[in-house]
Amino acid sequence: MAEPSEYGYSRYNGGGWEYVEYGHQDYIPISNDAFHRHDWRSGGPSTAQTHNAENIDDAAIFYDLFEEKIDDTALKPCLKNVLNDLKVLNKGVGYIVKKFAGNTPGFNWEVKDGSLGGATGTTSTKYNNLTGTVTTTFDSQNWKQATDLSWARTMLHESVHAYIVSFIKTDPINAQLTFADLFDDFNKKKYPNLNDTQHAEIARNFVNDISVSLKEFGMMNGYSLPNQFYEDMAWAGLTDWPKRDSMGNIIKDSYGKPIYEETPWFKAAVPSNTDRKRIKDTFTVELRGSDSYGNKKPQKGSMRVVKEITLAFVVFLCCLPSRAQESRHKKEYIIEAYKSVDANSCYLTLQTFDFEDSNEKLFVFYHVNNIILNEKLAHENKISVNPGKFQINALYPGKITTELMLQVDKGDSIRIKFYMRDDLSPLHPEGAPDIVIPKKNN
Repeated sequence: MAEPSEYGYSRYNGGGWEYVEYGHQDYIPISNDAFHRHDWRSGGPSTAQTHNAENIDDAAIFYDLFEEKIDDTALKPCLKNVLNDLKVLNKGVGYIVKKFAGNTPGFNWEVKDGSLGGATGTTSTKYNNLTGTVTTTFDSQNWKQATDLSWARTMLHESVHAYIVSFIKTDPINAQLTFADLFDDFNKKKYPNLNDTQHAEIARNFVNDISVSLKEFGMMNGYSLPNQFYEDMAWAGLTDWPKRDSMGNIIKDSYGKPIYEETPWFKAAVPSNTDRKRIKDTFTVELRGSDSYGNKKPQKGSMRVVKEITLAFVVFLCCLPSRAQESRHKKEYIIEAYKSVDANSCYLTLQTFDFEDSNEKLFVFYHVNNIILNEKLAHENKISVNPGKFQINALYPGKITTELMLQVDKGDSIRIKFYMRDDLSPLHPEGAPDIVIPKKNN
């Protein structure tokens, strides 16, 4: 009696999965029409799970195999929710990896939250041979203005980095066949580091995939946005890099900070200056709520990171407590609302402190309704105003501009204490940042 056949999918032929019939004298098949989920990296089939081949969706099996290997136990709930949405998409994270995967992806992906000093996300180039794991860190605390669409984009982008790192480590021969241009660029030292080399590859072959996956994510979350929006978002992290001299050294400004310029692959793919500006404004707004020049703009996505606003009420003998105001932009600040002594005059008292050290006074510029209150830096500014609505900003180089909208009624005396965060440009490790703020033309 002939030995029954078992099937395991081997490689993607561009239109579907090709199945390989195999028999093994030490491997006892369970049924004549079964195939097994297995990890080709382990050297052969696994009996961990068996399915009827007639009832299995090949693509769904592929997604499950990759995504069940995602360890998100150290990820903050706000980002875990975004990742969970990506996992259930037909073209989610697994789809990005699937593009060049001949078999089940040969790695485990650990995703966690942590401080990055400015970047939104970074993937380690170290491959853990013992666990088969590549690790990506996302900094949700430093980018509380970022929308779910922005975080989804970041996760899709970093998943490609993780896949390339793993593929190069576990199967260099096939990796070179798959990523021929990447290896050629690296061998000829076309780009200054591995990060830029990978970004050139993502620009060549993954930008469209990221936009397609991001669109599906958006539709699932109720967003009705044009294809152009998702295509623009997919370019984040790929548009700028440090400018270098003829010797390859990074050129810095008078403050010792790197000067950035647009990447050659971005300019080649998007020749129009106007289109490139639109693209960078699109993903910048989703990341921080303002365009590349710092102008406040409405965001398309929503923020799943909950920000707390502390409202303090202080009662003095000469003052009666009134109400607390709340910012529509949800910036970090404290508002103390009182009634003036004469119950008619209106006052605003503005003070600013450091977010990390609330006792440290900051000397900043204050703007009220787009009017500059002080041309020299000041910690406190007290002004008399008429009743009405006020847009108030605290600004300082190297800090995130704070803004709030406030209604002042007759007799109000309001003290606002701003607590400003450091403005850490999201530098992509060893490469270009997600955002480069250009200088305005005079």
